Amino acid sequence: MLLSAFSQRSQTACAVVETLSFYNLTGTNAINAAAGENQLFADVSDSAGQVTFTFRNIGPALSSISEIYFDDGSLLAISEILDSPPDVDFKLDANPSNLPGSQLSDPPFQASLCFSLQPENPEPFHGVNPGEQLSIIFDLINEQTFTDVIDEINTGELRIGIHVIAFENGGSESFVNTPEPTSIVFLSLGVMAIVRRRKK
Repeated sequence: MLLSAFSQRSQTACAVVETLSFYNLTGTNAINAAAGENQLFADVSDSAGQVTFTFRNIGPALSSISEIYFDDGSLLAISEILDSPPDVDFKLDANPSNLPGSQLSDPPFQASLCFSLQPENPEPFHGVNPGEQLSIIFDLINEQTFTDVIDEINTGELRIGIHVIAFENGGSESFVNTPEPTSIVFLSLGVMAIVRRRKK
């Protein structure tokens, strides 16, 4: 189960939903990196034997989710892309074929073949801008379940990378969802608690 500091689980219409945060990978600009971490999310939901990933840009900072990448885990194939009308418009096979800055991840992020998307041109206009969203429905490998997908997200076996463009200063950044920062935060909190005890 994802640690509560970086996820939430809710029951709506009998569907289980996990909300994932994204963590900056490239670190090109601190302001852009912080904006992305504060306003980019993906809801992962159980969809009757399929899994839906809904990418949200809640704003307010100018930015546009462009390329989206998956390393697959239990994912078999993209079944459907649900664009958020009127402007969001995505297609399969992103260019570049792997997440920019992928080598900065540990282990390096490697997008699965045919599991990437990008907006139609012009990209900033048709990407996921503040207040917009995009849903991607995946079929699963035989006998795999939503729980398997969540377990793989927890362990880092399944990671999701997004490339975000059109920040106010014209910059771009890459982000990855990963359980590692969660562990680091909780380890840091534990160390701080130990230090406080020793001071007392």
